[in-house]
Amino acid sequence: MTDPIILTSAALTAYNHASNIIKSLFDLKTSTAIVEQLNVLNKELFAIHSSNLELQQELAVAQTEIANLKKEIAGFEAWENQKSRYKLYSPWSSAVVYAITEAQSNGEPPHWLCTQCFDNRKRSFLNARKGKTGYEEFFCTCGNVVTSYHRGNHKIEYCPESVNV
Repeated sequence: MTDPIILTSAALTAYNHASNIIKSLFDLKTSTAIVEQLNVLNKELFAIHSSNLELQQELAVAQTEIANLKKEIAGFEAWENQKSRYKLYSPWSSAVVYAITEAQSNGEPPHWLCTQCFDNRKRSFLNARKGKTGYEEFFCTCGNVVTSYHRGNHKIEYCPESVNV
């Protein structure tokens, strides 16, 4: 026969092992749930990180756009300052140019600007030449030509302060 103390001891040992196995299974179940939750949390953190990267890219694009707009505004302001130095002027009948006023010349010699380019915010100087017909012409690189319709030489002059065209 078997000793009841040994049987009881073996039963208690088996119970302890079973209890430990059940605890391990319960811990495993809890660990699996925790791991599942950690996986969900990890996915959320990844989504947050991705969103943060997208926001940083959008911020960089917005900052670049702001810098470009500031440059554009500065260009408009610089053009307005430049534009105020010139007046629309008719040096002879049927001719219209933008001429600098002597008061605004800041030491620059007299010059005329192309009206088409000026209206496009460009300062393009008109240059003198003799046309095919022998008349004096003032031309711009854009193709605009101002013809004097006489054979004399016109002196490019400052725009008189009181001129209103």
